[in-house]
Amino acid sequence: MRFGTKMWSLAVLAVLALTVLAAPVLAAQSVGTTSAKAGTGGVTKGLFVKLSAAGTIVTATAVGDSVVGVCEQTSAENALTKYAPVGMMTIVTSGEEIAVGDLLTAGTGGKAFVLDDSDSSDQRYAALALTAATGADEDVTVIVVVGSEQSFVAPASLDVGGGYGDSGVSISAAGVIQADGAITSGGAVTGTSLIGSAATTGGTAIELTGLSVRSTGSAFDVLLASSDAALGADRTITLNPGAGNRTVALAGDVSFGAAVTTVGAFNVSGAFSTVGDDALILRTGAATDLTLPTTGTLATLTGAETLTTKTIDGDDNTVQDLGVGVHKVLSTVTTSTVGTPFVICFAPASAGTYQYTVPAGKKLRVIDAYGFKTVGAGANADDELTLQNNDGTPGNIFDKLELIAVTDKLRFQFDNLDDAEMEVSAGHTLDLVANENAEGGCDSLVSVLCVWVAP
Repeated sequence: MRFGTKMWSLAVLAVLALTVLAAPVLAAQSVGTTSAKAGTGGVTKGLFVKLSAAGTIVTATAVGDSVVGVCEQTSAENALTKYAPVGMMTIVTSGEEIAVGDLLTAGTGGKAFVLDDSDSSDQRYAALALTAATGADEDVTVIVVVGSEQSFVAPASLDVGGGYGDSGVSISAAGVIQADGAITSGGAVTGTSLIGSAATTGGTAIELTGLSVRSTGSAFDVLLASSDAALGADRTITLNPGAGNRTVALAGDVSFGAAVTTVGAFNVSGAFSTVGDDALILRTGAATDLTLPTTGTLATLTGAETLTTKTIDGDDNTVQDLGVGVHKVLSTVTTSTVGTPFVICFAPASAGTYQYTVPAGKKLRVIDAYGFKTVGAGANADDELTLQNNDGTPGNIFDKLELIAVTDKLRFQFDNLDDAEMEVSAGHTLDLVANENAEGGCDSLVSVLCVWVAP
């Protein structure tokens, strides 16, 4: 609610008229000033000043600044200065044309500007003009006053009969506005409560501490409130229902830590939550029905994962490319227990040592070895194959096998198994050592029959 500033200021001016006529204008620089320390940037004589958070005075440059007076002495930052406080006559620098009787407010650069009756912002007046100015940067004699142009002290309650149309409006001392008809505003509506059965149209409701909505026939309200104290700035929530009426039905809390976008319907019959800050993408090519286990981790097609407590049905699945290392050594296996036999194959094609390393936690027992010649016949007595247990000092598991006169495709057998060398421990190697004097002398395919035993 606003009152004519000219009428108020002219009344004050009339009271002060005799004082102005009785003293020269320069006498406005009067005694009774207040001393203070200049704040950031220093202060300049003839400009409006306000108190800073540090208790110093700084230049007041906005219409909403709480002016404490007019600077009487130009001073640098942290230097002692003085200003004319409320009730004193002094000189201020104009920021625009000013007439006698104008209520003035602080503005750009701390200069005096005329209070704008049409401005809906909370302007604070700082002085009453006793002399005029034709433009900016002129000396204007003023009386320092303070107040808010929008200030209004209400009685216990305010009743406006009729309101707009036939409606009645009441404003209580607590700031509650109650109307029987529509409340229409072209500006901001501020306060603690606004209640009524009619529409509130136009304007902006700002800084509400609570907003409740009541459905027709209901005895209770839905309360809307912001609970985030760390917003940092005003934030906007935009609702876009598209070209149709929408319903939001909540049976539980909804919390999003990032953007959630759906192209089609998203139906959730139970709680849905994600853990972590990473994006979740579910990619479908058509209508998809997926049943998830109660707990557990899904395996990928190509990732390195360990399956547990799974049974593979051999009739309905194909298991291929199994290495020897996948055979399990049962904790109950002893040296006298027959394990699952498997074959380690060597294919020597030239002289050299061919090796198989026993995996950690296992022990391998050799129970037989045989093979087939794949190229011609050994031509010399030292065309030979030797199977060894290599624990750093190689030891022969069988007698050395001479290939002389063993022709292509002929089967041969390693003989005389040494039980002291038949078991190869974890980390050691099963070696096939091939010697030949001529190309093809040891070319063969060797199969070593083994079982796992307790380490």
